Amino acid sequence: MDSQNSLFINFIDVRSCTLLTSGQPYQRVRFRTLHGLHYDPLKVAITRLVGEEPDNLTWDAQTGEGAFCLLQGQAGTGQHTLPYGLPVPKRHGALLKIVKGDLFEQDADCVVNPWNFNLIPHWLLMPGGVSGQLKRIAGTVPFRQVSRKGLMWPGTATLTEGGALNRPVIHVGGLNFLWRSSPDIVFRCTLAALRLAAEHNFSSVAFPLIGCGNGGLDPALSLAAITGAARASAFQGKVIIVQRECDEGSTGAVPADAFTGPVREAEPTRSRWQTFKENAGALGGLALCLALVFILSVMATFTLHEFFVRSF
Repeated sequence: MDSQNSLFINFIDVRSCTLLTSGQPYQRVRFRTLHGLHYDPLKVAITRLVGEEPDNLTWDAQTGEGAFCLLQGQAGTGQHTLPYGLPVPKRHGALLKIVKGDLFEQDADCVVNPWNFNLIPHWLLMPGGVSGQLKRIAGTVPFRQVSRKGLMWPGTATLTEGGALNRPVIHVGGLNFLWRSSPDIVFRCTLAALRLAAEHNFSSVAFPLIGCGNGGLDPALSLAAITGAARASAFQGKVIIVQRECDEGSTGAVPADAFTGPVREAEPTRSRWQTFKENAGALGGLALCLALVFILSVMATFTLHEFFVRSF
C-alpha cells in the first residue's frame, strides 16, 4: 500500500446497540476523516475497510464527520488507513500564516495597502501607518496610480504597480465616508483583494490588520474578519497576515505561524447599490459636513466683504 496516496479515517466512537424490532445487535460508528472527499468513493472505501457495506451512512463533506451502522462486521476505535485508490481531493482555498513583523519584509508576491475612499487627492494627504510606510519605501507611484482609479467604495480593491517596492500593491477601501472601519468592511476588502490576487495568478499575499489605524477597529476584530474572509475565498495561494508589535488585543486569537485550510467558496460579489445602502448614513454625514463648511465659507466671505467695505 502506498502511504502517500492513502487517507486515514478515525473511528472516534463505536457503540453496541440492538434493533428494537428484531433484537438484532449492531454497531453504531462515529468517524472523522479528511473533508472535501466524495460520498460514493468514501462509502466504497469503508466497505473495503470493515468488510461490510455500511448501513445508514451519513457524512458532512465540510467537517469530515459522519456515522454509519454495521450489522455484522466489527469496528474498533482508533485511526485506520483507508484502502488505496480513494481519490485524494485537491486542496481548495488559502493557507493562512499569521506572523509579527514588518509587512514589507514578507516573502509575498504582493502586499495589501489599506486606503480611503479615494475622494481626496493623495497629495493633500499625509498618510500614516501602512500607507505612510509604503510611500516612504515605494515612492508616489502607487498613490498616483490609485488616484486615477476613481472612487473606492468601502470593501473594494484595486491593483497598482509598487514603484520602488518592486512588487504590486493591492489597495483596499478600508474606510467608510466617516473615515471609520468595521469587521464587515474588512471582510469584503479581504475577499476583493484575494479575488484580484487570483485573477493575476499571485501565489501569496501579505495583509496588514486592515482598519486598525485611522479606522479605529479593534485588532482582534480585524484579524477575525481577515481570517474569516480568507477561509471563504477561492484563492489557492498563501495568505500572510502581519501583526505589528503594537497591535494589542489580537495576540492569541489565532496561533502565530499557524496554517489552516482548506476553505469554502467565496460569497457572491456585492453590488455597488448594496454597498451604497450600507454606507448611506456615512454619506449623509459627509454631505452634512460639506454643507456646513459651505455655509461657514459663505458667512466668512460676507463678513470679510462687509469689513473691507466699511474700512475703505
